[in-house]
Amino acid sequence: MVAYGMKSVSAGRGFAERFVKKYPRGKDIKVFYDPSVMSTSVLEPGLSKRSFILFAFGMSFMIFGICFATVAWLFK
Repeated sequence: MVAYGMKSVSAGRGFAERFVKKYPRGKDIKVFYDPSVMSTSVLEPGLSKRSFILFAFGMSFMIFGICFATVAWLFK
């Protein structure tokens, strides 16, 4: 997966083929970058689906923890 902020990137062959088709060599493309840190740039700005999935997963654990703690507190 190619995404902002990742230290290592990996993806399947299908993803790589779609990426190359979307951004072929020699095509003019818009690149978004941080003017204060020129080495930080992205082709597709914004949040990825993975960001929302991780958030939902974390919230599920938090809600489960709160429910578990509440039940444990009520029945002690």
